[in-house]
Amino acid sequence: MSNDYKRLFKNLKQIKPAPGFEMQVISNIHIFDMREARVRTWSFGSIAAVALVLAMVVGKYLYGAFLQSGFYEYLSLAFSGDSTVYTYWKELSISIAESIPIIGLAVLLVIVTVLIWSGAQAITNSRRFTHLILT
Repeated sequence: MSNDYKRLFKNLKQIKPAPGFEMQVISNIHIFDMREARVRTWSFGSIAAVALVLAMVVGKYLYGAFLQSGFYEYLSLAFSGDSTVYTYWKELSISIAESIPIIGLAVLLVIVTVLIWSGAQAITNSRRFTHLILT
């Protein structure tokens, strides 16, 4: 079987590519790279914009949750300097920990992480896109 392949490839003639074929291939690769960088820039930029809007919405929710939970009252009591604070510091610290809206903070942390990551990716791809235009 391998002898058949050897004979087949021995009898084939060398074909030279058309003039300009190599430049056309390189040009098509360059166009594809530019298109890919542009799409990635716009997609990551859109994700960053949505994450920014979501961060503002969650931040507003979190502000209301902090006000509603009484977190600021417990915190101001902790820094009041009263001697009863020193006596009941364990109960006060537990009350402060219980009044923190943890779910809201976790969601905000995830959204801010997505915002930073997608913003960095958008900036990286926009630099790549600009570099591809200039070359």
